[in-house]
Amino acid sequence: MRNLRWLDVMLQGEEVLDLQTLSSPPLLLQRLHLTGHLGKFPNWISSLHNLKRISLGYCGIRDDPLEVLQDLANLVDLILNQAYDGEELCFKAGGFRTLKLLYLCKLERLKLVTVEEGAMPNLEELNIVECEMLEKVPLGIECLTNLNFFDFAGTGFHGFAGISIPSDACRSSRNVSLGKEQENVIEQFDQDVDSRIQSTYTTSQSELIQVQLQD
Repeated sequence: MRNLRWLDVMLQGEEVLDLQTLSSPPLLLQRLHLTGHLGKFPNWISSLHNLKRISLGYCGIRDDPLEVLQDLANLVDLILNQAYDGEELCFKAGGFRTLKLLYLCKLERLKLVTVEEGAMPNLEELNIVECEMLEKVPLGIECLTNLNFFDFAGTGFHGFAGISIPSDACRSSRNVSLGKEQENVIEQFDQDVDSRIQSTYTTSQSELIQVQLQD
């Protein structure tokens, strides 16, 4: 597995996807898609410094995954889709320095997102979709000076009173509150997530489903 570049794992039902004890992580991995319940977020992911994209779906993680992910030197895309069961996410100063795209989708218990100064300095697109318990614009969003698109469909907050954010992001921001239009936005997001894991096949065990090796 030393030359592994692309790993998709998908598990249905109530089985737990146990990847914590992997003895030899694929250090050259560039894309990682995990779908299914995780007993514990794999700490070895923090050693995948070639990782560019990570997608986590339906994982039910209670521990903050950002602690493990924030120092990945080449991470560009991060998708959390029903993946985190906590109430707060904090993007710490100096973390996620190469991240350009962030999706937070259907994090049902999420109430607060904080962005410390110096976090995600290259973030260009932020999508927060159907996080209904989230009542405030992410604290510190004004620090994201390269942000040019911010979508917050289906959240509990409305507008940017007292918040200063980059003009481009403000121009592109929207809160979709009309039922049918909101459904269309969420459906489009789900299709985007699905397209990232469309080659994944389901097994009854936590097995490797698809691998892409170096040519």
